Formats: sequence, C-alpha cells, structure tokens
Amino acid sequence: MQNKIDFLYVGGHKCGSTWLHDVLIEHPEICPPKQKEPNFFNLNYQQGFKYYDKLWSGKGLRGEFSTSYFTEIKNIERIYNYNPDIKILITLRNPLDRTISHIRHWNRLTPKNLDEPELIIKFLKQNPEIIQRSKYAQNIKNVLYFFPPKQINFNFFDDILSAPDMVFKNTLKFLNL
Repeated sequence: MQNKIDFLYVGGHKCGSTWLHDVLIEHPEICPPKQKEPNFFNLNYQQGFKYYDKLWSGKGLRGEFSTSYFTEIKNIERIYNYNPDIKILITLRNPLDRTISHIRHWNRLTPKNLDEPELIIKFLKQNPEIIQRSKYAQNIKNVLYFFPPKQINFNFFDDILSAPDMVFKNTLKFLNL
C-alpha cells in the first residue's frame, strides 16, 4: 500500500459536501482522487487497497469525499482500520432541511411527483436511508467510537451559506494547511 489518505469527508449528504470539495481541490497542497465520491469503504471495498491507491496521482494531502460512509458503523470501522490517524470532515445541516433537499434531489433524478404529503411519506417508507442520513446523533456516535474529537472537524451548512471563507479557513487550519 502506498501513502494512506490524510483526510476523509464522511457526511452528511446534502450538507455542502460539493462546495467543500470544490474549494479544497483548488488548494495547491491537496491531491484529490480521480472521482469525487469513490465510495471505497462501502461499495468498492472488495476491490482492495491497490485499487484505492490508484485513485490518486500527484503530490499533496490526499483526501476524498464520500457522503455515504456516515450512516454505517462498518464503514467507519474500515476507515479506522485503514488509517487510525486520518482526519475526518463532517458537515451537518438542519435535519428537516437536509431531508427535504434529499427528496428534491431524488425527485429531480427520477421524477416521482412528490408534491403530495401522502406520496412523500410513502416515498420515505420505501427509502428509509433518507431519514437515516439525518439521524446525526447515532452517526456521530459511531464516528466518535473510533476517532477522538481532535481528529474530527465539524462544519455547519448554515455557516457555509453565511461565512464560506471562515469555513474554508477553519478546514484548512484543521488539515494543517
């Protein structure tokens, strides 16, 4: 295995990950993978670490953004076993706003006419992972089980909207850049 990655954005989904990803990869000392969300520690873990290492080329801090890691403790455990010193990035959003944004996102991808409350409830029952992604207490507890608070950087979606420069600077400081 080559150099392990230095930081990992684990969640939340629909909480500003694209913005944070886009501003960080512009930094000359950040080396992003070839794709934004490799989903290695959940969907592609069976491909092995050689596959994972090949996602990076270049110099700098290596990091990745996969929002789907946040909701499964097995993903967090795999990350810890891979690199117990990794820095974890997490962004949170008002859970209701996050859920609504997620529903709108799904509706844009596969239009389902989710304007009626009954249809939204039915849709959420068919897709329980949407609600699970907003259950921050359990998801954060899982991360804290493996990683100490000093290795975790929390940001808030509202801060991204109101003070993006502050969020960016705080994230760079956390990453020692």
